[in-house]
Order: sequence, then structure tokens, then C-alpha cells
Amino acid sequence: MLAALCLPVAFSVGPAAPRSVAPMRASALAMVVEPPKLDGPEIKVAESLQTVVPTNLIEGSEAPKDFVSQVPVKSEVVLPEWAKQGPTFRRAEFWSNGTATLMEVVNVLGRFDSATQWGDRDFFIEVPPALARKEIEDNSWTEKRYKMAQRMNMVERVAMQYNMEKLPFTNAKLAAAVGKTVDDFEALPMSRVAIDVVFDALVESKSSLIEPAVCDRRKANIVNADGSFNELAFRQGLYKARAIVIASWFLLGKGNFVWILVGVQLLHDARPDLFPTPKDLDLFKIFAII
Repeated sequence: MLAALCLPVAFSVGPAAPRSVAPMRASALAMVVEPPKLDGPEIKVAESLQTVVPTNLIEGSEAPKDFVSQVPVKSEVVLPEWAKQGPTFRRAEFWSNGTATLMEVVNVLGRFDSATQWGDRDFFIEVPPALARKEIEDNSWTEKRYKMAQRMNMVERVAMQYNMEKLPFTNAKLAAAVGKTVDDFEALPMSRVAIDVVFDALVESKSSLIEPAVCDRRKANIVNADGSFNELAFRQGLYKARAIVIASWFLLGKGNFVWILVGVQLLHDARPDLFPTPKDLDLFKIFAII
């Protein structure tokens, strides 16, 4: 068989190939060039004939381009000027473009006293079986995930995302500590990134689950009895979460690239007018390959 495959190549580099080998050459090349027929995302064969490149995937996930996410949480909001004041906070995945202001964080923390207030949900997403094990966000919203969390006596990140805006802002002391009223925060729109930042600080990791008692205890360390906001405790929760994210990268053998991401992010933080974020530079596409 090896001779049969090599024979057409040998004739193809010469001045002219005999007619008798033309069908064999076409057959051999078809064996090499024809893409494999696999179930799942459409693929194409690269010029090297060794690398397959996804062509119909949503960027950053394993879902096809025609997949329509059913996640109901909005991603961006328009804040009044007073809510833009003060420090800002990033996710445990600190390279993310999204940030939450102090007022946005207070807006989340002032709407619950216990995780049991937002831990239940009645919204579920049905995911096609072909995507049930894929890294798509909709899988976190399935009824199966919810029931698993209930069995483990945990509350979910997605439950906080879904329910938080529906809860009224009630912590008058916390509002007064930042110079505002309950009515001010009741009217303040809530962004998804603010909810995720708060959940990251409470769970102290990138996890999607947390025990209600642990959540309540950590929240009590962030919002003091007099209503004041303990920024140090909040940032410590975020720092622990980021440390776990970075440690997981090292365990996966990608630690060397972490410092590139950290360096680019530091440059952006120092001079955002000159340096884009790692996400803007598409560095995470490289990270996914190495």
C-alpha cells in the first residue's frame, strides 16, 4: 500500500505522468485530502493535512454558531454618575473586561441577609443532548444542575444571577454608609458582572456553588453590623479566588503563560489608553492552544 501511495507522487513531480496512473493518483489524493466524516462541529483540514480547525463554533465555547443561548441575564447596564464613583472590582478571572463599581457591589449586598433568599430558582434551560457535556453556559441552568445543587445543600451562582435583581434593597445602614438611601439603590440597575464579582468574593474561588451557611458567614464579614462596607474583607475574598484560578493554571501546565496575561493586564490597568486587555488581544485563544 505504501508503494501505491508513493507512486503517484513520484510521477507528479516529473514532466508528465503516464495516463495509466491518473486514476490511482486521484484516488490516493482523495484518501489524503478528504476530511473525516465525524459527528459534531463541522471541521476543515488545514494545509498541513494534520490539523483540524473548528469552523462553526461560537468563540470561547464549544457551541455551534447557530446555537442560541437561552440565558436570561443581561450583561450591561447604564449607571448614573453617582454610581460610577469610588473603587472598582474585577472578577476572579481578572483579565475580564467587565468591572463593578463600589456602588454596584453595595447594590447586590444590600438585597439579601441570607443565601436562602435567592438560592431557589424555577427557571430551567433544556440543552440538546449533543451539547449536554460541552462547555456552554446554558448547561449551568439546567434542572439537572439545580437538583444536584439541592442534593448537595448548595446554592448556585446562576440562582444569584437570576433572582438578585428581583429582591428589594433593604439595608438602610449599608446605603447610609456610602451616603445614599434605600430608594437610590432600589432604582439602581444591576449588572451581571456585579453579581459575579460578589459571588466570587463570597465563594472565594471560581466555583459555581457555595454552602448557604458559608455564604452568610462571609457576607457578615464584608457588611459589618453597623452597615459599613469592609472593603478589605471583600478584596481578600477576591484575592483568594484569583489565587485559586492562577494555581489551577499551574496545575494544568499553563503557568508560564499566566505571567504574560498578568503582565498585559497590569499594563492595561496602568495605561488603558495605550494598552488593550488580554481579552482584546485575543491572548486567550493562544492560551487555549498551549
